[in-house]
Amino acid sequence: MNQKVISGAVIFLVGVAINIYNNSHAIERGGYRISLFAIVSGLIIMISALADEKRAKEKKELMERASLGQVTREDWLARGAESFHLHEYDDAVKSFALALKIDPNYADAWINKGSALHELGMYRDAIAAYDQAIRIEPQNANAWKCMGYALKKLDRNSEAKEAFSRAEE
Repeated sequence: MNQKVISGAVIFLVGVAINIYNNSHAIERGGYRISLFAIVSGLIIMISALADEKRAKEKKELMERASLGQVTREDWLARGAESFHLHEYDDAVKSFALALKIDPNYADAWINKGSALHELGMYRDAIAAYDQAIRIEPQNANAWKCMGYALKKLDRNSEAKEAFSRAEE
């Protein structure tokens, strides 16, 4: 168990103890009061730490499988998507690149890589990634829509309008 889990447990238990103490005196005076701040804070810290531990374990297992050549493009896509949702965009780009190393024609990986690059403010690189996805799947509405947003960021509004139009088709 890591230090963060232990810290969360201590905060939680202190919150419970404070509530027991305060309420034992409050009951004598005819009142009852609960302070949830320490209890909720402790729980949040513990849950966050346990999620971090789980994620680190899964990453270690993925890397072990990768060293044995047992990782699929979908594994890297899932890893990248998780990193993206945690706002770890550099890690997401790396994971999507590893999916593309396995299958350079994986349109979803190109789109997701473009989205991570977009979040990093690398709009030209994002556009290049979306362009790759569109070359693979010319009718992919999501690729065209993402392309439109990246083009708008660069004030290439007429091209963005065209991309959004293609997405609607």
